[in-house]
Amino acid sequence: MEKGLDKVYLTRLTELYTMEKKQAQLLPILLKHTTNKELREAIKEHLYYTQKHFSRCIELMRRFGKSRIVASVSEPMEKLFEEARVLVMQKKEDNAANLTMILQKIEHLEIASYSNALTCAKILDYKNDCETLQKCLDEEYDQDNRLDKISEEIFMALV
Repeated sequence: MEKGLDKVYLTRLTELYTMEKKQAQLLPILLKHTTNKELREAIKEHLYYTQKHFSRCIELMRRFGKSRIVASVSEPMEKLFEEARVLVMQKKEDNAANLTMILQKIEHLEIASYSNALTCAKILDYKNDCETLQKCLDEEYDQDNRLDKISEEIFMALV
C-alpha cells in the first residue's frame, strides 16, 4: 500500500485518468451538436489529445497495478461536464460563446490537476513520469490558448 506522497500522487493520477476518460465520452457529444466551425475543429483536436492523455495516464499508473484505477471526477468538473451536455442540447444562438467558456473552465481544472501531479512526480523523483506529465501539461496549455483565441473571435462577433 502506498503511503504519504505516493498515495497523493496515485490519487492525482486516478483523478486524471477518470477526468480524461469522461472527457473522451463528452467531447463527441459536443462535436455532434456544435455548429461553429472553429470550435468544432478545436473540439476534434481536444478529443485527439484527450485520448492521448488517457493512454498516458494508464501508462503512468501501471507501476501501481491496474486494479487501482478507480476514482471519481471532482464535483466542479462533473458539473462542468453536465453543463456542457445540457448547453449543446438547447441549440441556442449563443451556445458557442457559452461552450467556449465551459471548455476553458475544464481546461483550467485539467491544467491545475496535471500541474499538481507533476509537482508530486518531481518530489518523488519519477523522472519518466515528469516528462510525460509535462508533455500533457504543455498540450493542455496549448488547448487553452486555442480556446482563448476562439472565444475572442466568437465574442467579437456578438458585438
